[in-house]
Amino acid sequence: MNRKECKQLAKQILKGKWVIAFAAVLIYSAVSAAVGTITLGIGILLLSASLMIALYNVFIGGYKENKYEISDMVKGATDNISTKIVLSILKTIFLVLWSLLFVVPGIIKAYSYAMALYILVEDPSKSINKCISESQDMMNGYKMYYFVLQCGFGVIGVVITLVTAITIIMLNSMAITIPALCVMGLVLITLNEVACAHFYLKILSKQTYSEIYGGNSIKDIQDKENSAKLI
Repeated sequence: MNRKECKQLAKQILKGKWVIAFAAVLIYSAVSAAVGTITLGIGILLLSASLMIALYNVFIGGYKENKYEISDMVKGATDNISTKIVLSILKTIFLVLWSLLFVVPGIIKAYSYAMALYILVEDPSKSINKCISESQDMMNGYKMYYFVLQCGFGVIGVVITLVTAITIIMLNSMAITIPALCVMGLVLITLNEVACAHFYLKILSKQTYSEIYGGNSIKDIQDKENSAKLI
C-alpha cells in the first residue's frame, strides 16, 4: 500500500460518482465554515468529530457499497452525537498535552489517533477510549505511510494556491481565480477523503486477516493458506 495506489484507487472509485462526493464535501465545508463563524471557532471544537464522521460515513459507505448517499451524511452527523463531541474534545486535549512536550510527539500522536473517527463510524457502540486505543494499534507501522499520503495532497494544495496567487497578480482580478481556487480545493479534499477512507479499510483488512490467520504479513497469510490447501 502506497500513496500512488491510494490516489489511483480514489480516482477509480469516484468515476461516475463525482457529483454526490463533491456535494458531500461542499456541504461539510459550508457547515464547518458557518459553525466556526457563528461560534467564533468554539462550535468547531465541539462538533468537528460529528461533522467529520458525517463525511467519513459517506466515503466509507461509498467504498463498500460502490455508491454515495447524502443520507449517510445526515445519519453520520446526528447519530450518537454526544459521543462524537466527547471524542473530539478528548483528541484535542491529548494532542495539546503531547504537543506541550515537543512538537514532534504531538505530530506522531496526531497520526496515532487519525483512525479513531473511522473506527467510530464502523462501530458506533464502541467507547471513546476503545476507538482511540484501537487507532493507536492500527496505525502502528503505518504512520509514515499516512504522513506521506497527506503530504502528497498537501503539496498539490500548495501548488494550486501558488498558481492562483500568481494568476491574481498577473491578471489583477479575483473574480475568476478565487472561485476556481475554491473548486479545485474542494476537488482535492474529495480525492483526499476517498483516499484516506481506502487507507483505513486497507489497514483494517490486513489486520483482520492477520488476526484470523496469526500471520504478521500478507505473505505469511498466503503461505498459511497454501499450507492449509496442501493438507
